[in-house]
Amino acid sequence: ADVQSRFHGNDSLSGRMGKLNQVFFQANLARWWDQRRYRAFIASLSSELYSARNTHWEALKDDVRGTLATYGFDTDSWDIVRQYGAVKSGENGVIHGEAMRHVPNEALAPLLGKRKPTPGALDRERDRLERLVRAYYSDQLAWATLQPGTREKALTTQGQKRGTALGELARSFFLFKGYPLQVWTRVLGQFTQEDQHLAIARGMM
Repeated sequence: ADVQSRFHGNDSLSGRMGKLNQVFFQANLARWWDQRRYRAFIASLSSELYSARNTHWEALKDDVRGTLATYGFDTDSWDIVRQYGAVKSGENGVIHGEAMRHVPNEALAPLLGKRKPTPGALDRERDRLERLVRAYYSDQLAWATLQPGTREKALTTQGQKRGTALGELARSFFLFKGYPLQVWTRVLGQFTQEDQHLAIARGMM
């Protein structure tokens, strides 16, 4: 636990101070606002997928197809997700990950290849499809609403134990710098890897 606390993304207060800290963020509506932002983004993202439910893989927009492909989607998996994951919700609809649990056996045949359609193999494919959808939503949410995580914690604490001179010095120096660090490592870092230096300049203007 001691080693994990040096790098773990959760560095919240404990005990009575921790409870007071929670009350403070509830009173200033910060937690409510964060949850509203998260739900609104997921609803927008899912609605975008729902609007493409009648679009074949090859006909998807290049950026949408490229993003989905990074999470493991392909022609067969997208056909199943768009057909069985689309759930009507109000005037629009969503692509729901839990709906993958009810995909019929015959629809999973293209994913099995030469494997036998045993109950275990079919259930594993259902789980994999559900994970694809959930991973897409959760990771895109992390990109849209940046929150410092384990990588930023490692940078800001330098692996030093809390309560030590070096540990407290590092935490004091990097106080409130977790968010700009994540902008640098996650957003600008991706553009640098893709050699999109012009996009970096535009983003900083």
